[in-house]
Amino acid sequence: SIPAGKVTSFDVNKAIQRSLTKACARHGLGLYIYAGEDLPEDDRDKADEQPADLEIKPQKTRVAMVKELCADLDISVDVLSIPEKIASKDDLDVKRYGVIVSQGNKKGLLLPDLEGIDDVDEQVSIAARKGRIDLQKPYQLERFEVFRHE
Repeated sequence: SIPAGKVTSFDVNKAIQRSLTKACARHGLGLYIYAGEDLPEDDRDKADEQPADLEIKPQKTRVAMVKELCADLDISVDVLSIPEKIASKDDLDVKRYGVIVSQGNKKGLLLPDLEGIDDVDEQVSIAARKGRIDLQKPYQLERFEVFRHE
């Protein structure tokens, strides 16, 4: 490892390239990279023994690989409204509003309309647990709305 103060842009670039290579190899994408002359020495003789109809596919660009990997993904973005302070749990609706529970510098957040969460007390309790907040001590509540873009 390299001390943080001595890291160069070359070191960062090399680390990124290694990470990408490992990720590609983990998912079998490296199989398309090798052509006959690029095979390691030990495998070169084995490559000559393989059937003549073995097709070596050209290397895909990174953009093509990413597009292929992401083709089956469903991507959505949730945009949260600016939180507004509320006086009590009575101002919450688990289907419409997410909640932020605060106590000092601790905060816990829970999104609205989550499966299995049907009442406000449960919503506040889970948000408080996420923020390690003791509901027996004074706490503040904020609510927000979520706008999903798919």
